[in-house]
Amino acid sequence: MRHYTMKRAIIIFSMSILLCNSVISARSNYTNLSDKEVSNRIDEIESTLTAGEKPAKLWWDAWLIGYLTLGTGQLVGYFVTPEDTAENIVFREEMLVGSITTYLGAVGNIVDPMVPAFAAHRIHELPGKTPEERRLKLIEAENYFQASAMREINGRSFAAHGIGIGVSLAGAAVLYFAMAHTLESALLNFGIGVVITEIQIFTQPMKAVSDWDKYAKKHGIDKRISYNKDEQQNWFLHMGLGQFVAGTRF
Repeated sequence: MRHYTMKRAIIIFSMSILLCNSVISARSNYTNLSDKEVSNRIDEIESTLTAGEKPAKLWWDAWLIGYLTLGTGQLVGYFVTPEDTAENIVFREEMLVGSITTYLGAVGNIVDPMVPAFAAHRIHELPGKTPEERRLKLIEAENYFQASAMREINGRSFAAHGIGIGVSLAGAAVLYFAMAHTLESALLNFGIGVVITEIQIFTQPMKAVSDWDKYAKKHGIDKRISYNKDEQQNWFLHMGLGQFVAGTRF
């Protein structure tokens, strides 16, 4: 229950920021749309996000469960292994440090939820019985759509790689400097951590990025995210009212 409450609070906070940034311009931009055009756009967004919802949820759930399972296994290994030999002491320390860094991976998933995994469902739940409600629903639907794309881009960003490497490096430093392990042991721990993080990053779905770009281009929206894998662009650029986000990816 606490996990659900935390996740919901983060989502509500993120979406409220996006809504505040766009509601003024959206009010003026969407008044020229007919009610049928508004409804068609909402249906288009819902169907597009629904198509990517299952793989996004599978990816997010699999990594969260994987991190929690591995971290718990390492913690169990730490507690059940006796301190009767030097080898066991080394093993216990490796398990302890490993469990901490692994749980940090799970925390990362919780505090930065995979928006494409639930965006379509949230949009579907929004009221849309009257023309005014449908216009407001379109505003928030586009916010969810854009937030889904930005979440995927951030998951592949330079910062994501840096955080993963930093956590692994910190664990290796604790083993080497604080626990007097060999350099080989610390480097092995570091390497395993980096490999796991990079696999998580490169297996993350990226469908919402291209879908949002196509939608924005189709409907003449300025808030476009530049990402063209075929042209091998390694940069991204996002601009919106009160927002400017730029970066690179591997």
